[in-house]
Amino acid sequence: GREIYTNVTKYIRLMLAANFDEFLEITVTAALGLPVPFLPIHILWINLVTDGLPAVALSVDPPDPDIMKYPPRDPDEGILSRFWRFIIFAALVDFISDFIPFFWTYIDTIVNTGGNYELAATTARTVAFTSIVFFEFFLAYQCRSETKHIFQLGLEGWTANKMLFISVIVGLGLQFLILYTPALNTIFHVVPLTATQLLICFVGSLTAFLIIPQRLIPKRRYVEHRKQ
Repeated sequence: GREIYTNVTKYIRLMLAANFDEFLEITVTAALGLPVPFLPIHILWINLVTDGLPAVALSVDPPDPDIMKYPPRDPDEGILSRFWRFIIFAALVDFISDFIPFFWTYIDTIVNTGGNYELAATTARTVAFTSIVFFEFFLAYQCRSETKHIFQLGLEGWTANKMLFISVIVGLGLQFLILYTPALNTIFHVVPLTATQLLICFVGSLTAFLIIPQRLIPKRRYVEHRKQ
């Protein structure tokens, strides 16, 4: 029972954090009069592939060896009440890691092309689209444990859930196909990114590891209290 409940919460945390970020980005850019960062086809792709495949993989995650050491949960406690801070914080970090590259790329492209706003919008969307894909693949691994950073789990943290590992590798491969296949560029309304732009997307997405683990989610607090 605990294993099933824990895996369900992993699925929910990833999906809600990802979707809340998309809502934030679209709302903020619209309020600022900027081009929307994602087109409908981008959102569909993110929900089905970038979020969907890893989330399904998390729902069948191998059990935590220490799962029986956790105190029983309150049966009257809502499933989101323990994780809302994690969800909001993850979404905010995701928003920042996407919006800054998006805005910088938009302005930089306008300046370097002499005011080509259409190309600037497309390039900025491509950067935002790629940034969120990278971030959410990393976030999926951060959702594997509620008590430990993914790096504390060692190599097993990356490989124990083979379905998650495969879904991330396949998802990354498909993302690069979208970026560098002309026919898919047209379908997804993206442009090939330069090495510098890819590096910006990648570095920004690392905040999934560097910032989010610093926020204690409730179960972690319970475990630490139990150890004292």
